[in-house]
Amino acid sequence: VYKRQLAYWPLDGTEELQAFGLEQVADPTPLTTALQGTRFDGSVLDRLNTTFNPAEELGSEWTIEAWGATSSNAKVTIIGGFLDINGGSDQDQRWYLAVQQGKTCAGIGAKGGECGKSRVADGNPHHFVLSFSSSEGARLYVDGQEEWDEPFMPSHAAAVDQQIAVGAMWRDHDDMWVESWNGDLGSVAIYARELSDEEVRSHYTAGTN
Repeated sequence: VYKRQLAYWPLDGTEELQAFGLEQVADPTPLTTALQGTRFDGSVLDRLNTTFNPAEELGSEWTIEAWGATSSNAKVTIIGGFLDINGGSDQDQRWYLAVQQGKTCAGIGAKGGECGKSRVADGNPHHFVLSFSSSEGARLYVDGQEEWDEPFMPSHAAAVDQQIAVGAMWRDHDDMWVESWNGDLGSVAIYARELSDEEVRSHYTAGTN
């Protein structure tokens, strides 16, 4: 099932995190709950830097997949980055998966803030998937179910040209880390292809079991 992963971070302890090329900026707390993840306290220091650059690593198809739990109604980032290009929103580079105002949201290229329907800021573990194809657009899933009525197409490059972090987002025009995750994050994976509807559902089912 888990084929063609470009990056995988199990988030189940510092030894595994370091082995997968992560720099531990603060000291997130490994969990022993059913989520089997790591607790982030919402601090900008409580994040995991990676050496992964989406613009360099990704092609015309890709998928972000993660497990997480939060009760925050603020915007909190699972993974991503945001570059302000020449001060114009039509040229911005967004690439993120986040929870905002209690719902799952995603940003790709100059198009950001597309949110789903389901409320997920309830403190319970949820399965998040953002799957993209340059020919078919992006699809967002929560707990195995598609969240958007139809895929959306970014207006330009679908991947931000910078190294991204897990649990926070670098916003270059403010020169600061923002929108840090407040809650638990389980495994985070990036694939070099789209996941099909059936694969998304099977991953969610496997995780809940």
